[in-house]
Amino acid sequence: MPRRAVEYVTVMLEEGFEMNLVVLPTVLSVIGDLGELNLGKEIHGYVVKTNGYSQDSFAQSALVDMYCKCGDMESGKKVFCGSKERSLVSWTALMAVYSANGLHQDALKSMICMQQEGFRPNVVTLVTLVPACTMLRALKRGKEIHG
Repeated sequence: MPRRAVEYVTVMLEEGFEMNLVVLPTVLSVIGDLGELNLGKEIHGYVVKTNGYSQDSFAQSALVDMYCKCGDMESGKKVFCGSKERSLVSWTALMAVYSANGLHQDALKSMICMQQEGFRPNVVTLVTLVPACTMLRALKRGKEIHG
């Protein structure tokens, strides 16, 4: 079923329909789940060309997530670092993909960087970091994050 959804989106774009900021993150998530990196790059090109989408924090987070799910951590990190306006959503997405890809130390480092930029973690951020703390056996750090 997810593959058919991607096929429909491809046809929609070929016929001139535009994706909105509700459909775009969903499509990128499915592309990431399928590991369709080339299609994801095409959608990224669409995002860059479409007014207002390239700096939207939800679009940015979805791109980071898609690249990292496809195993292209470097492109995911480039998208994140290139975003002009980071948000709690984008920071949490970065931590989640680091953790999901076994880069638990990077996930925890991202938490520190996020706080240095003035963002405070929310429940989703904290839940995202629990596996990283567990895998690193970082009980002290986990308690510090928890508050």
